[in-house]
Amino acid sequence: MSTLGSLSLSAPAQTGDIVKTTATYKPASGSALPGQVIDFRWYTVGVSTKMQTPEVTTSGSTNSSGVVVSQYTLPVVRSESYTVYVIATTGGLTNSEGWQSVTVAP
Repeated sequence: MSTLGSLSLSAPAQTGDIVKTTATYKPASGSALPGQVIDFRWYTVGVSTKMQTPEVTTSGSTNSSGVVVSQYTLPVVRSESYTVYVIATTGGLTNSEGWQSVTVAP
């Protein structure tokens, strides 16, 4: 089933071993409804080695403003810098910005 409206995703930001991003869903009706399930797909790529981790999918439900926060936990031991990628989807709708990313130091 296709979802009508718009989905946006903030650039991810790192705090310690956690990377967070915020998705905002605005239905075509114009009124945000709580409980819209948003799926987030996360993966990392080593800056030097170019090794990619398997994708991790997390889900969250929007609040009454149409907003949901997702987070990804980085490995505690990091031997190189990583670029962390994330994209959000709901009901066949993908965030308008496409893949968002942030590079984190070891």
